[in-house]
Amino acid sequence: MGITLAEAPWTTPRPVQAAFFDVDGTLLSFDTRGLPDSAREALVALRQRGIHPVVCTGRAPFQLDADLARLFDACIFLSGSLVLDGRGEVIESHTLDQGEVAAIAAVADEGCCPVLFMCTDRLFAVGENEHLRISEEQAALHFDRGDTSMLEGSPVVQLNVFATPEYDVEVQGLLPHAFTARWSEHFCDVIPRGSGKGVGVRAVLAHYGIGPDEAVAFGDGGNDLQMFAAVGTSVAMGQALPDVQDAATYVTGTPDEDGIWHACRALGLV
Repeated sequence: MGITLAEAPWTTPRPVQAAFFDVDGTLLSFDTRGLPDSAREALVALRQRGIHPVVCTGRAPFQLDADLARLFDACIFLSGSLVLDGRGEVIESHTLDQGEVAAIAAVADEGCCPVLFMCTDRLFAVGENEHLRISEEQAALHFDRGDTSMLEGSPVVQLNVFATPEYDVEVQGLLPHAFTARWSEHFCDVIPRGSGKGVGVRAVLAHYGIGPDEAVAFGDGGNDLQMFAAVGTSVAMGQALPDVQDAATYVTGTPDEDGIWHACRALGLV
């Protein structure tokens, strides 16, 4: 397990030039569903000190509150499948194989488990179960319901399949040119191969001419492990999954315990 806040000192290999943040469970609390004031302060202070704050989330652009988005110099959306600079210009983008999307769409049509189809400009869920409803409640989001005919002419960037982890093997078999990542027992992310949060992080670092050892990443889920591997220093939130804490350089408190602020202070970033 990474070093905790109670253990000192915290250091970074080189002075930090960029800080990457997951959203749900990292910046945003699952309990209050809001951004703690201390986390907002930290993001503002990072920019004031010349450190690029970058969001790195599984959400699509239209799912990120505009007030929150303004706090970042670049945005990694859809788990690395869409990377934008501060002006909204595309740095990198990826889509899922259309034939494989059709295969998982057939599964959704059969009612085996719900699937959330995510495009750059919209998303919709096909099917219904308890895993989908719990996921909406946890993220304080509502996914429009639709049917697979709505896929016509819309490249799919990412999927969420709402089922228990045992189903991941079957999902992977249907989408060999994608990979699954999970930060919840209720669903898995399905992401194009050649994409992922780590790919997005590396694209942003190259865009700014920043080395991995000059970057830090904050996360709490299995889909953040790629991000951790792409930077010199990684920080897991206090409620993060055990394997995420094990992979992190350091472990901070939860969002509601002002974990972001305390970690930034411990690292000398604010």
